[in-house]
Amino acid sequence: MKAQQAEQQLRLHAEMISERYCKVDSRSNSLLIKFKINLTNTQNPAVLFYPNPYPALLIAKTKADLLKHKYEIQLHAPDVFTALSDHPLPRPVPRIIRAGEALQSETMEITVPTPRVPQVSRYEALNIGIHYIQLRMHLDVEGATSYVQATSQPIVVTIERNTTSKECR
Repeated sequence: MKAQQAEQQLRLHAEMISERYCKVDSRSNSLLIKFKINLTNTQNPAVLFYPNPYPALLIAKTKADLLKHKYEIQLHAPDVFTALSDHPLPRPVPRIIRAGEALQSETMEITVPTPRVPQVSRYEALNIGIHYIQLRMHLDVEGATSYVQATSQPIVVTIERNTTSKECR
């Protein structure tokens, strides 16, 4: 698929609505974040929105680094594999967002790796402290093999060393 060149066709505004920590193993936790999103299609063509999206997270230590695309980490949707079955699950029905329309929704809980212990490397988890996040989504253009991209405003998140014993599920 080829990305549309239409600049700012989609406006994406996001805000955190929940966050919780859970234990992964003896060295790391996950911070599970859910976002409320507002997508506005400012011009043609219409785009397809599938419910419960898992947008990519772009994360940087400073707002300036985030805006310069100097990320600490980029988290994308995980691959999900299911067993083949005689009764495959139906594909979700998309909502069509036409020019001038807006849609509000919530994301799935998104997993951010965080440390339980001080010795965790930056390749295993985000460091303790303030970070800046942007959500990035790609939406298919209705009736085409192309897509448009939307990136949210920067959002501040504070990573804590959390020693929760609640297991991730």
